[in-house]
Amino acid sequence: MALSSADHFDSSQLEADDLGGSRFVVGCAHREVNDRNDHYDGLALLPVDDQQQMRFDEGLDFESEVFDELSRLHGVSSMRLFDDVDEATAAAMARGDRLIIGASLPVVHHRGGRPDALVRFSDHKMANGKWAYLPVDVKNSKPLEGSAKAKQWPVSTMAEPWFDVAAPTDLGTGKPKTDHGLQLAHYWLLLDDLGHAPDIDAVGGTINPDSDGGYLGITFLIPTADISASRGVLSTTARTRSSTLRAENGGSAGRLSWPCVTENRLTHAPCIGRNARPVVGTTCASQNLSPNNTYRSCRVLVS
Repeated sequence: MALSSADHFDSSQLEADDLGGSRFVVGCAHREVNDRNDHYDGLALLPVDDQQQMRFDEGLDFESEVFDELSRLHGVSSMRLFDDVDEATAAAMARGDRLIIGASLPVVHHRGGRPDALVRFSDHKMANGKWAYLPVDVKNSKPLEGSAKAKQWPVSTMAEPWFDVAAPTDLGTGKPKTDHGLQLAHYWLLLDDLGHAPDIDAVGGTINPDSDGGYLGITFLIPTADISASRGVLSTTARTRSSTLRAENGGSAGRLSWPCVTENRLTHAPCIGRNARPVVGTTCASQNLSPNNTYRSCRVLVS
């Protein structure tokens, strides 16, 4: 799925080391903006509370268990065991390794990321001479949310995690979690930039726990709206980003765009409300404080 130049944002206002990882797409927008403002360097971070730390630790433990299981089943090692994770991942992709766990992709167009796994799409190289891969992320939660009418989703097993053998599976009511889809869309666009995305409609997968304490396998998904939204988050105009996310989020304000970052650097405003919403369900308690989220505490913007 080749992208045109219109799909890439104008990076002329960004600094050389500006990077949008997957957390840039799904994290608390206020925190992401403020963390990219040198004016706030040295300010304290709010401590992570016990409940947040417990959820964080449980997620890491589940990811470690999944990596161990995939290593046992497929005789592969995590790229994160190598000194240079980017180099190890690039070498594995060049070889055409069928399953790559603990991957790390290089920065392209200020976009970077570390998908938990890459699954090779085909037994043959693409016309560009490269192997095609699908992004996969480990999630210690159910793959669906909400009450949308139940439908079947393609799910593969841990032993055979390949897209072409994924079987239609009833996972109950709900639709793919928005943040999961956005994160996978982010990885897909990065793979596309690198010439490693297959020429098909965008797809990625999540590995989730099943109801019996085991592993559900890989549930393959990415709604088209998530690709549009992920492009928009890294677009040149707030209008593009917020309109696509408004469609995805049922009318809620958009999360973040690079223009929000550059404007914040110029104005030193602690919150850019119209372009960035906190990931929590309520707005900031005050204009001087960015909200906490599960993954990292936010900066205190007042002494």
